[in-house]
Parts: sequence; structure tokens; C-alpha cells
Amino acid sequence: METQEVANRVLPHDTGAEQAFLGALIIDPPALDTAITLLAESDFFDVRHRTIFRAIRRLWEARSAIDTITIANFFKDHGLVKDAGGVEYLNEILDATPTAANVTYYAKIVRDKALLRSLIKAAGEIANTAMRADQDVSSISNYAENLLFEITNRNLTQSYEGIQNIVHASIKIIQDFRNRNGKIGLTTGFSDFDRLTGGLTGGQLIIIAGRPGSGKTAFCLNMASRIAIESKRPILIFSLEMQKEELGVRLLTSEAKVDNSRIKQSLLSQADMNQLIYAADRLYETQIVIDDKPNITVNEIRAKSRRVMSERGDLALIIIDYMQLVDGPEDIPRYDRYNIISDVSRSLKYLAKELNVPVIALSQLSRKIEDRSDRRPMLSDLRESGAIEQDADIVAFIHRNYIYTKDESEKNIAELLIRKHRNGPQGEIPLHFRGECMRFDDGVRRAEE
Repeated sequence: METQEVANRVLPHDTGAEQAFLGALIIDPPALDTAITLLAESDFFDVRHRTIFRAIRRLWEARSAIDTITIANFFKDHGLVKDAGGVEYLNEILDATPTAANVTYYAKIVRDKALLRSLIKAAGEIANTAMRADQDVSSISNYAENLLFEITNRNLTQSYEGIQNIVHASIKIIQDFRNRNGKIGLTTGFSDFDRLTGGLTGGQLIIIAGRPGSGKTAFCLNMASRIAIESKRPILIFSLEMQKEELGVRLLTSEAKVDNSRIKQSLLSQADMNQLIYAADRLYETQIVIDDKPNITVNEIRAKSRRVMSERGDLALIIIDYMQLVDGPEDIPRYDRYNIISDVSRSLKYLAKELNVPVIALSQLSRKIEDRSDRRPMLSDLRESGAIEQDADIVAFIHRNYIYTKDESEKNIAELLIRKHRNGPQGEIPLHFRGECMRFDDGVRRAEE
């Protein structure tokens, strides 16, 4: 369709619905407290209706009586009589309103038409941006996708709720927690972690941090494969450091419990191959999706997460490996690492809440930990930003003393140290680590525990 043809068309609107909504507010003032929040002034197509809605809203905010007389006086006091179509137009609106009972239905019609107009405007902005040659295709594509998403996902619904409904929902959560033996979220396959946290739940930002070589990638891959196999739901992994084929080999060897070095040295036995084939069959039935684009931005992560959710259904988990490699917004200089990581951390928390999906972000630790005699990580060791601690619901550290001491007796000993837990206790979880196949399993608790 030609641009000129679109320009010559009248934009979508419904004059009758706009009139009926405004008339309902005048006829039934008690409905105002609920109905007036359903629409914004910009949702009305007709300038007269925008002016009338503004008057009603201002009177409502001032706790004044609302009828044709008070509205007409408002017009006169503010010089809006002409913009409102004259005082007599108020009577036309009342005559055109069949009933105040359908006010929410009228609001939906008006809102839907406003949405269509916004989409048309956005399409024009996208077209104009695409016509310019001063930006690369990926930037334009991200801009277009984000613009459309913001429009189509505007939430004009009520964001508050009475205590009665909240208590009812809370009791249900408690009952579920009891019925599922303390687990209300996704079970990760690590029993002590699930016991302590209740499993992973939508909206959470979980930080898994550790020094290089501690096994944080392996731990999250183990968690991902177990959740994927158990839940049958999609899991999205953003790997900014390793290629997807490398992750594939890790997933296979971990699931098969096969020594990774035997693959590289061509020493695989038939038993090894049988285990790998069995593991491949198990993983083949999952919905694990891996994106290994380097230098990815949070907006790209957001767009791709929405796309996977749209294509595959209810996402179970998003993993970012690792957050210090995520590109910050263009308006923050690349050398300003503190503000970049702060923005990334905050954006990942928003993503978790927006999609109602748990997001696990891996994080590096600062090197100052190596200067201490006790190298067990603390929250202050999170690299480059205290905002990570602030935004996260759970902060857990992978700790293996072996990487510092090289004591063979500690080679398979690991701990997951939960140092922040917004909705529960902190704790130290023993793990067993098999480095040859990059696999973590539940550890054995010491007798004194």
C-alpha cells in the first residue's frame, strides 16, 4: 500500500464509543473512581472529547461535583468552551449515551482504536528510520521491535488490589508450598538449593557468581538440562563467551558423565559412546535454545526472549553467561563500567518481571578475593557494581577451594554460598564437582551440620 494512500485515510476511531464513555462518567459519577483510570487523554481521537475528559478528570481530582453545569463552568474558567465544542455539545453526548453500565466496554473500544493509531504512527517512524542510511540494520531492527512491543504491551489495567484478593492468593501460595514440600517454583535438581529457595520462580533475578574456573557455567548448564528434561518447557541460554557447539559438548558430557578429555584424545570407548548417545536422546527431547551472539545488548536479549516465548510457549528459564559481557546502552561510555553494569543488572530484573520468568545471570568476582586468607566470596566481591546486589533476589557464589590450594583432597569439593535471599534464608550448600565431565551434583553434608 502506498504511503500517500495511508496518509489520505482517516485514522481508526469510534466517535460513538468516545461519546458513550464520557457520557457514562457524567451520568454515573460513582463509576468515576474505577472508570477514569481506564483511559488517558491521548486515547481520544476527537479533540473535543480530549478536552471534556480533561475537565472531568480535573474536577474528579479536585473532588468537585461532576455534571453538565460544573463541566461547563470549568470550560469557561479555563477558556476551553471552543475546544470542547460548546456547552451544548455536552447534551449531545448525554443523548448519545445508552447506559452507564457498559462504561468498561466503551473504554475498551476507545483504547483499541488508540492502539491502532499508535501502531500506524510507529509504522511511519520505523519506515522513516529505515529510509535513512546512517544506521545499521540490526539497530533499526531492534528499534522497530522495541517500539512495537512497547505499544502492544501497554498495560492500562489496574495495578493495585484489595487485601482480600491478596490474602486469598497468598494462602494459595502457602498451601502449594506445603503440598510440594517447600517447593513452589521450578525444581533445579539440586535438592538443598530447592529446599532453601523453594525453587526458581517467575520474576526472580538470580546471580550466580564465581572466579574463573570455579564452574559457574557448568553449574548453570547442569541446572538448565535438569529443568529442561523435567519440565519439558523452553530454556533460553545466552552464551556471550562460548560458542553454542562448545556448550553442546558440555551438556552432552555432563549428562552422560563422560570424561571430556577422552573426547579430545580420541579415547572414547563403546560404553562412552553408548552413554553419549543416550544423553543425546534425552537432550534432543528438550527445548533448550542457545544464542551465542557476542556483544549482545539487553534490548536484543529482551527481543529474542519474547520471540522464543512467542514461538515455543511458556519460557521456564533464561540464562545469561555472563553479564559483564553484555553491551550497555549507547549513551553510556564504554569505559564507564559501573553505570553499564548497573543498567544491565536493572534491565535484567525488569526482564524477569516483564516476562514472569526467572533470569539467571552469571557474574565475575573481583580479583581482590585472592588477596585474602579466607577466599570464600562475599557480596562486596561482586565485580564492578553494587547495583547487582541491590537488583538481585538471590545472590549465590560457586566456591571451590581447590582452585587456590590445588590440594587433591579438595578437588571434588564445592560449595554454593547463598549470600542474599530476598524472600528466605541464606545458607551454604555442599556440592560434589566432577571436573572431567563438568558436572555438579548434591554434596554430602558434614556430620556437624
